[in-house]
Amino acid sequence: MKNKLMDFSELGIRDTAQTESSSQLPPVATPATIRPGDIAIVGLSVRMPLADDAEQFWNNLLHGLDCTRDLPEQRRQDADNYISRKMNPGEDTKYLDGSYLEHIDTFDYPFFRFTPKEASLMNPAQRIFMETAWAAFEDGGYTSEKLAGSNTGVYVGLVSDLEGYRYKEMIHDVEPQSLPISVTGNLSCILPSRLSYLLDLRGPSMVVDTACSSSLVAVHHACNAIRLGECDMALAGGVKLNVLPLDKDYYRMGIESSNGMTRPFDDSSDGSGIGEGAAVIMLKPLQDAIKDKDQVYAVIKGSAINQDGNSMGITAPNARAQSEVIVKAWKAAGVDPESIAYIETHGTGTVLGDPIEIDGIKGAFEQYTDKRQFCAIGSVKSNIGHLYESAGITGLVKSVLSLKKGILPAVQHFDRPNRNIDFSGTPVYVNTRNRIWPAEGEPVRMGVSAFGFSGTNCHLILEQAGAVETNSETETREYLFPLSAKTLQALQQYISKYTKYLKTTDHTLADICYTAGTSRTHYEHRLVRIASSKEDLFAQLAELEEGGLESIREQSVPESSQLHLTAHCETYLGGGEVSWPSLYSGEDVRRISIPTYPFEAHRCWIELSAPPSQTKTDASAMENIHHYELGWVPEPERNSDRKLSEGHIVIFMDEKREGKREDLSLRKTLQQQGHQVIEVFDGPSFLQVSSEEYVISDHRESMEQLWAHLKKLTITRIIYIQQDQSFQPFFYLLQEMIGAQSLEPVDLVLLTNPIHSITGTEENVFPQAALMFGLGLAGRKEDARLQCRSIQVDAETSLQDIVAELDHESDDYGVAYRAGTRYIQQFGALDPSAYPKWNYNIRNDGLYLITGGLGGIGLELGLQLAERYPGITLALVNRTSLPAREEWDSIVATHSNEVLAQKIRSVQQMEAAGATVLPYQADISDEASMRMILSELRQKYVRIAGVIHGAGVAVGGDHPLKDRTIEEAERVLCPKVQGTQVVDQLTREDNPDFFVMFSSIATLFSGPGQADYVAANAYQDAYAAYRNQEMDGTMTVNWSTWKETGAAVATGYGVDTLFKAMTNKEALTWLDQVEGRQIERVLIGQMSTDRGMLKMIRNYPFRLSPQVESWIDSRLQRTSSPKAPAPVTPQSVARQDTVLNGADEGEYTPWERKVAEVCQAILGFNEIDIHDSFFELGADSILVKQMYAQLDRQYPGVLVVADLFEHPSVHRLGGYLADKTGHKREKKQVEEPVGGAIALDEEVHSLFDQLEDGKISMEDMLKGLKHI
Repeated sequence: MKNKLMDFSELGIRDTAQTESSSQLPPVATPATIRPGDIAIVGLSVRMPLADDAEQFWNNLLHGLDCTRDLPEQRRQDADNYISRKMNPGEDTKYLDGSYLEHIDTFDYPFFRFTPKEASLMNPAQRIFMETAWAAFEDGGYTSEKLAGSNTGVYVGLVSDLEGYRYKEMIHDVEPQSLPISVTGNLSCILPSRLSYLLDLRGPSMVVDTACSSSLVAVHHACNAIRLGECDMALAGGVKLNVLPLDKDYYRMGIESSNGMTRPFDDSSDGSGIGEGAAVIMLKPLQDAIKDKDQVYAVIKGSAINQDGNSMGITAPNARAQSEVIVKAWKAAGVDPESIAYIETHGTGTVLGDPIEIDGIKGAFEQYTDKRQFCAIGSVKSNIGHLYESAGITGLVKSVLSLKKGILPAVQHFDRPNRNIDFSGTPVYVNTRNRIWPAEGEPVRMGVSAFGFSGTNCHLILEQAGAVETNSETETREYLFPLSAKTLQALQQYISKYTKYLKTTDHTLADICYTAGTSRTHYEHRLVRIASSKEDLFAQLAELEEGGLESIREQSVPESSQLHLTAHCETYLGGGEVSWPSLYSGEDVRRISIPTYPFEAHRCWIELSAPPSQTKTDASAMENIHHYELGWVPEPERNSDRKLSEGHIVIFMDEKREGKREDLSLRKTLQQQGHQVIEVFDGPSFLQVSSEEYVISDHRESMEQLWAHLKKLTITRIIYIQQDQSFQPFFYLLQEMIGAQSLEPVDLVLLTNPIHSITGTEENVFPQAALMFGLGLAGRKEDARLQCRSIQVDAETSLQDIVAELDHESDDYGVAYRAGTRYIQQFGALDPSAYPKWNYNIRNDGLYLITGGLGGIGLELGLQLAERYPGITLALVNRTSLPAREEWDSIVATHSNEVLAQKIRSVQQMEAAGATVLPYQADISDEASMRMILSELRQKYVRIAGVIHGAGVAVGGDHPLKDRTIEEAERVLCPKVQGTQVVDQLTREDNPDFFVMFSSIATLFSGPGQADYVAANAYQDAYAAYRNQEMDGTMTVNWSTWKETGAAVATGYGVDTLFKAMTNKEALTWLDQVEGRQIERVLIGQMSTDRGMLKMIRNYPFRLSPQVESWIDSRLQRTSSPKAPAPVTPQSVARQDTVLNGADEGEYTPWERKVAEVCQAILGFNEIDIHDSFFELGADSILVKQMYAQLDRQYPGVLVVADLFEHPSVHRLGGYLADKTGHKREKKQVEEPVGGAIALDEEVHSLFDQLEDGKISMEDMLKGLKHI
């Protein structure tokens, strides 16, 4: 017979197919009996990744947002500046992906009465906790004046050993003279005490450190202290930061996931992503809260803590202990286990932890019920990672908001159940969709778990608060609304918080004004308004917000028909005190949750000047440069030394017109030099006029007929003069030349009008000619016999200069003449800060068009804009469409099309960040379709504020020019050429602030098989200058390779080549640095430091700037010198050969020796018996994870973590490795292969040498690298 605690009926929950509004009223629940020990949560505040307050946090949960990302840029810069002082020269700095706060370097130190110096020396955890705690008690309706002298306790979960002293270590390294004054700001025990000191709180104040359960244990102690009368109220919470989240093995704890994401209970889970944040709740007895008319978020019915005792390892979880603590909590709460509708689990997504946790839950429930799958489970770690000591309070806040809002948010990343968990045989199921709590019946109950690897476990029982009857605004009267701050700037921010709040709140104007008057401190800078409705108040505040600081300064005293209100306004604005409760005499008003104080973000960080490597402007600074340009520099020197062998010169030109310089003078001059000249003119069809004159059309057959005649001759030079419609004939010409078997090397010269803006004084530039420019550049890579080059001339270029340039021997592809001056192309670094800015700002209320918006790069850019500019509208135009919105949830849930599902998730994340996203399907080169879309957009949004043209066709694999059809080429050209023209022309009436085009690095560093792609992007390179002659804000970005998304990844080329493949965050950060600058064209990326790649860059047909040349020289000299000693690590100190015991004949396999070496490195034993269990040797789950990480580097993909638990000795794991790698277990020792790393290095450099010698193509090299 099962045990019974209390007789509560089962609580059901139903699904909701659509996301519910976060402003939904709490469900009506039957009030439960108030027990003397019930504790009310009356206020709360959070600061979480991508969420500055509880409402943003809740919206992120509702929309299933995964906050995993790169370390934010400002934090990366601060970390880089510090770490560069400690790392070896040339060592790369990488950071873990995780769920990060945007800023940890800001703090409103004037508000809290700190000096800037004291604040900058204070651990950021203390600063963030202070602001979060302040917001929590304000949210609860309390002021610092009300709390002063009160018996209020402070309980904080904090692990000081890990990150707590990191900031102090930074101070020691950077500013050691300030250590004496930094002590209190970096002691963990001071964190709660500082708040007690600041507010004059007289209750207990303490840090709780039980590792991952710290903050939930802090809540447990706070509740017990209130019950015991040790304090009347309490603030309880936690804070977790990752100040230096280096991606280094020795910084890892061993439970980190491979990609920064957390997948609780999923079969593909491999650990926890790191997270950070702060959360604080305000607690008081429920009966007091009801009496004082406090808002009640939820009720804590009871909680319990215990210890694992002796388990598999000191850090390993214990299912039995977890069961016991859950049962203890039920008993403390006096609830029936069958009434628990949901458990917020610890849910770390680890191979070991998840099955054990389910075993613990099952073991607890089975003591009381046989029911199956009636209780939902989830874990907030799937959204924001593992906050370690703050994990418990974060899960608690999620659960509290769920009870308050009436919705249970879905767990993320649950695709397939962990194969070691049979959910069908348990009382629980994973909650995979948002669910609405029932509106009637018993109050909903939840459990919250937190288990520390210290062995301390905690479980807490929550109950839905009884519904409060809200007042309806049936009676209209005027109310006085006060607002104040310590500075005018903060007051302005406060107004903005209220205009946002008033758009969504369901609270009455009476409760809002009552709380603003009675439950906020009134500071020096004040504002007051008289309003008769929320709409009226919103309109007044919105007008002030629009007017800015001047409107606030010039505010007049509001007038009212109720004279006493006007008098109160005069008193308030004059700095006097108002008796706020008297204004609501006889009214049923109550304290509610309204916006809390807007802290100003003053930077508070130790002063880190940029390290020497970043302040130099010489070659040593190149490794920190991420912006480059292919510019033009004057080079007047020219030697006419190109000697042509005897043969024919062929000149292609447009239709024959007598008297034109190129038609007559060039031919005549060449003939006078003794050359045989053949002219080819544009016409309707092929015609041989004579042996020296032909006419061709722009059809393939015409060029084939011409070439049938020309191939019989010895051709030494072809001069192709720009024509009105030149691309197709030039395309066919290159195909014929490459396909010719007996063709000798030919000097192919492209003679065009100005393509690029060089002096800025060009009357016209002709981007259409850039198609041939790009095609010729790529053609050089297709066939070494094509010695192609380009000469741009303006109207002032003399025939003498043209002829002299034809005879000039040079490796330069691009040469240009402007006003008689000769220019060549030069590749060098670009400093964005040296360029002025256009006069615009991206607006939160603006409409921005992104073509290719549903592609990988378009989505990443859209996400960044959405997160940075809440309220922004993004029109995403793509050639493929998204399905109807009602199908999105199903597609994402079923993973039937993961590519499509990821697009949908990205759009949902943009919308969760506050953006309006408008996906459109269209071919952007179709003028009618684009005109219709833009017309629809303008009807609602008036103006398109900016354009990002990122559409393009991905080209991957080997596409030799000679095998391409013109139709295939035009598909590649279409979005880049016609698409650019259409989007530009149709948006000119909007006069957008910017028009940014995404081009490719291929137009500088092209390879074989990319001819049409290079041509298409070369057009955009030139179009920026063309458009800037009439419009402002045009820029072309030549992207180097993105390694996480985009066309390169889609086609298998997301790897390092001449430039390192960029992460999404790097690419977007470096784009930020040029945004708004008056730069027409920029290459974004980071040059490779590989010796072979550096040597190869000198083979491209342009000059290198002295800075780049010097840097390459220094790198090549550095890599050819003896290697520097390896950095000293704990594992490398006094390492001895591992002594093995346990084999009958004293012989050990190479795999046993390898496992033993890892054991020595991780566990520290120099002598190991091969039959000893890892756990008997002292390994715990974290150490086993570290052992696995090292073995996985030696044997990639061979092992999973569970294998080390299944084969927990040197002998067993070594044998298992031998089997998995295809070797039989042998007793005799086998020589292990040596020199693998050397052989690999030689193979790689052999590939580079072959590439430099022209023996293989870039594609061949990439294939070879993949094979290696």
